[in-house]
Amino acid sequence: MNKRTKKKPSPFPKIILGVIIVTFFAVVIAVVCSFVFTPEKITTDKIDALSKDYYENYLYENLINSSAMSDQDHFETVMEKYQEHGFGIVHLRQILSQAKNKSSQDIAYITDYCDENKTIVVFYPDPPFNRTSYHIEYSYSCNF
Repeated sequence: MNKRTKKKPSPFPKIILGVIIVTFFAVVIAVVCSFVFTPEKITTDKIDALSKDYYENYLYENLINSSAMSDQDHFETVMEKYQEHGFGIVHLRQILSQAKNKSSQDIAYITDYCDENKTIVVFYPDPPFNRTSYHIEYSYSCNF
């Protein structure tokens, strides 16, 4: 009897298919990351975090600790006046100067893209006028 020898299937097509699939997923991940981690998004997120820190730990603290704000009713009356127009323009350089606990790397990243004197932030207090009840409007002067 003649024994037939079976040919082993070549692993080459499976390897090529595997390389194509891995390459496809790598391209998809790279495209998604390029939209999520843009310099604009990173910079605006860093400015937002610094602005929140500035309001909650510097501006609000100074308002609470001022002698004119010792009376709660007077405090709410004053805060209501700022509710519509905000506390005035705060330049990015003012926020960066108060960023004591932030890394110099974050600050350098922001200043690489944004003009410290032309990027402005306005804080608006919201009822019940506590440390975290506010909203922020930004006017960026950045080169993204």
